[in-house]
Amino acid sequence: MAVTKTKNFLSLSVLALSLLLVNTVFADRYIVTLKDADTFNKIKALPTSQSQQAFGFSSVTTQIDKSLDNLKMFIVSSDEDLSYLENNPHVLAVEKEVLFPVPSQVSTQSLSIQSNQDLLADQVDTPWGIGAVKADTAWETTQGENATVLVIDTGVDRDHPALLNRFVDGRNFYGRNDDVPYDYFDSNGHGTHVAGTVLADGLNGGLVGVAPQAKLYAARVCGSFGCSPIAIAQAVNWGVDLKVSVMNLSLGGARISRTERLAFERAEEMGVSVVAASGNGGNDRISCPSCVDTVISVGAIDETLKRAEFSQYGDGLFVVAPGVNVLSSVPMGTGREAETQIDLGNGLEVVKSISFQGSSALDDVVQGEMVYVGLGKKEDYEGIDLTGKVALIKRGEITFKDKVEGAMAVGATAAIIFNNAEGLPGGAITQDGSEIGVPVAMIELTLGEQILSNIENKTNVPVASIIINKTNYGSLQGTSMASPHVAGVVALIRSANTDLSPAQVRDIIQETSVEVGSTREYGNGLIDANAAVLKAVTMLGELTLAGN
Repeated sequence: MAVTKTKNFLSLSVLALSLLLVNTVFADRYIVTLKDADTFNKIKALPTSQSQQAFGFSSVTTQIDKSLDNLKMFIVSSDEDLSYLENNPHVLAVEKEVLFPVPSQVSTQSLSIQSNQDLLADQVDTPWGIGAVKADTAWETTQGENATVLVIDTGVDRDHPALLNRFVDGRNFYGRNDDVPYDYFDSNGHGTHVAGTVLADGLNGGLVGVAPQAKLYAARVCGSFGCSPIAIAQAVNWGVDLKVSVMNLSLGGARISRTERLAFERAEEMGVSVVAASGNGGNDRISCPSCVDTVISVGAIDETLKRAEFSQYGDGLFVVAPGVNVLSSVPMGTGREAETQIDLGNGLEVVKSISFQGSSALDDVVQGEMVYVGLGKKEDYEGIDLTGKVALIKRGEITFKDKVEGAMAVGATAAIIFNNAEGLPGGAITQDGSEIGVPVAMIELTLGEQILSNIENKTNVPVASIIINKTNYGSLQGTSMASPHVAGVVALIRSANTDLSPAQVRDIIQETSVEVGSTREYGNGLIDANAAVLKAVTMLGELTLAGN
């Protein structure tokens, strides 16, 4: 026994010596997960400022930056490989920070607003998803009072009128600068859109979310270079500290680290429900962290209640929710609404159009002769001067950004893209909130072909007039948009019955969801907020009787 104790003490000391050293500014970051709470607490209690002298080290390269008490993890900076710590008997996992891509919408479409309305006003229609998940019926029982939601995403615009009264606090876990811990503003737009779907308050005719009386916390874990698993672990730890009702993660990738999996499992153990998007790859393997057994994996359906073609499915998919053309909040003034007029020989007439995220909203109308440039490939612009003109471009083969930048390079003052299929699915030119520099709109296939015919037959010279206006709202699609519908329902469930465990919440959703297709593609079906809330209330009564 004495030998064993000595061995364990030495290994603990070695671990402490390995961790508690001085920081290097540009060091890599690691997350070290310990096997038990006692070891974690002993390591945490050691005096970092005196560690070099106390243990006789002459050179130092490593430091514990933060301790995640709920998860029994340390965030460590080091300019050396720390994988050797895995051999320590007290260590469960050591993982280096590797960023994964920032979540992006499949496509985006601006909210259509009447031209005589204030484009930044908050008079908007109720999103179709509210009725689809029967949230409005569930509100007869609860609107999410006393429930709290942590949106782990790209941040949030806390001053948005739809969120202002629901917002409580935010944190920036993406950056390392402790001097600005509250720099959680959402420059991407994704997190603000997710938050609105969960709990926009609907006041004064404004946007309404699934749980309009729930409270909002926001954690920024993604930045311009990607999303950080270490930041996510910090956010989960914070959510457990807050004892939030539910966390929503509309992000992920093909793989999950052991540390991330443990973080979500420990959140479950401490009573926090976790909801995540299944992914937008359209394949039969759900993304992570929705792949974790304790996480509610959410796929997307469209207005016809069919699986969206982009929605990932397969083993582990738990439920589906609206994820196509989902109207919600975006950082104020970043939404885009197009007013497009076309002259085909009878004067300028208003046509149906949409704009794009990344399209410039200029103060003045842009007007000019339309010139057809095919698909907008590099070779399509050879020998063409579009100075003062509007490029007419067909959708397909290359990105919107490449099409428009090519037109700008030869002088175009605006671009109109016509669809290559029926409808107006929308799209994004930029994914980082930046503007491309000219107004861009999309029109329908039939109209585009008519304009092209006029150009080719030289019956007249088509002229376009475009103005792009700013809005506070926009419609996006993706499983990122489906997940917050479910997080909102979980908030309603936990508001109706605060005694439920995460496992019981999942059981309720499983029992009350409406079958809409195969289990592989739709999981347990379309989530039903009203049935789930009524079931939760019934269980509250059963628990009360059992207590008596």
